[in-house]
Amino acid sequence: MELGSGYGFVLAYCDGQIGVDHNPQSILLARILNPRKVFVEADIRALPFGDGFVDTVMVADCVEHLAWEDVPRALQEALRVARKRVLITMPNAEYATRTSAMFKHRFLVSQERFEAILNLLSPYDVHFTRNYFWVLLEVRKSACCETPG
Repeated sequence: MELGSGYGFVLAYCDGQIGVDHNPQSILLARILNPRKVFVEADIRALPFGDGFVDTVMVADCVEHLAWEDVPRALQEALRVARKRVLITMPNAEYATRTSAMFKHRFLVSQERFEAILNLLSPYDVHFTRNYFWVLLEVRKSACCETPG
């Protein structure tokens, strides 16, 4: 499942099955471009899926478009619907460029925000990579951290 799937090009490239986006026009286009995939219009802060609904949730280049105060809820929802892991990518503020504003980013991942996100994810097994442009986090869920029920 990809959250913030837009018109579904990353989902299709990764051979994902379900895309979620809040924009009805993006969902319409995604369904045309990827008729074998499922696209759902929904708010990533309140996903319409049960706990552990899919093995992997991908949040690729999405959270930076949210208000910073909405990021914890969005990540909690991603973790709730993921059975095994959540993959998150975000722009690295350490190497921000003027073009970042063209992508309508509400924030970039500064060291302070990166540490705040890691703190939110601290109950889980988190692996990360920071490169010139992006921060990639893989959050692995273990039996001790899964949502009961």
